[in-house]
Amino acid sequence: MSLLLFLLVPNLALAGPQGVGQKCGKHADCSVGLRCGASWKCIDPSKSLMLGKGRQPGQCRSLPNCKKRGDCSFVKGRGCAPGSSKDCEQSEACLKSGRCGFFPKAIGCQPTPLGCRKSAKCKSAGNCSVIKGKHFSDCAPASDEECKASAECRTKGRCKFAVFEVKPGDVMHLCSKR
Repeated sequence: MSLLLFLLVPNLALAGPQGVGQKCGKHADCSVGLRCGASWKCIDPSKSLMLGKGRQPGQCRSLPNCKKRGDCSFVKGRGCAPGSSKDCEQSEACLKSGRCGFFPKAIGCQPTPLGCRKSAKCKSAGNCSVIKGKHFSDCAPASDEECKASAECRTKGRCKFAVFEVKPGDVMHLCSKR
């Protein structure tokens, strides 16, 4: 039996610029020439399949991450990334998780209030509200009402809204049995 847990504030005790594969919360956390990728790890854009050198405008739409995450536009300095609201709104991340918003300075598509309410995870797990964390935001439950309206309440008894601090600075919002 698995619980849907949302880590809203990553515990990033960063000691200087991070190298490839190390945790990051924003581009500035990574060493010069690296970018903070969608998996919250530093990547080398020149070696990444999605951001690699030689990508031309138009090629991004044919890559898997266009449909999956909205990385459909060629963005100077970033390679394949969301470049418009349309990129985000057509993605699986929007339909499943409410990440329907395009904000030019953000990494990837971001959750929106309407996106969260319309998402599959709102219906299944009560993840109907935008919860803002230190480094990023996500859709998560914010009330007993959202939990009670979810499929997990009816099928697994997870009807009570709860906030847990896992570690100092690491917070989870979820629907619980207690």
